[in-house]
Amino acid sequence: MTFDLGTTLKEMLGAARDSLGKDWTKVQKVMQRVLQDEKQALESIAAARINGEIDDKELAGQLTDEKEALAAGLDMVEAVKKASLQRAVDAALNVFKKALQKAL
Repeated sequence: MTFDLGTTLKEMLGAARDSLGKDWTKVQKVMQRVLQDEKQALESIAAARINGEIDDKELAGQLTDEKEALAAGLDMVEAVKKASLQRAVDAALNVFKKALQKAL
């Protein structure tokens, strides 16, 4: 199976949307921009894992870094509680990880 970052990003947005429920409209544009800003980093992480340059342990570390980057990008949205934003970030990154695992 191949890894399609475009599809995965859409699925990540969907997971974030689902986790935020009615608060999604407050963060939708920011979340889209943050994911777009992190697109290159996510693409590099996926390529490194698929090519065997990093293992699952290193992937977990990279995803922790991405979690911090996504959370920092969303910090400007004060309309939604931090816990909700963390759930959205976690949901989005879980989609990324699952899509990458399928590609392996």
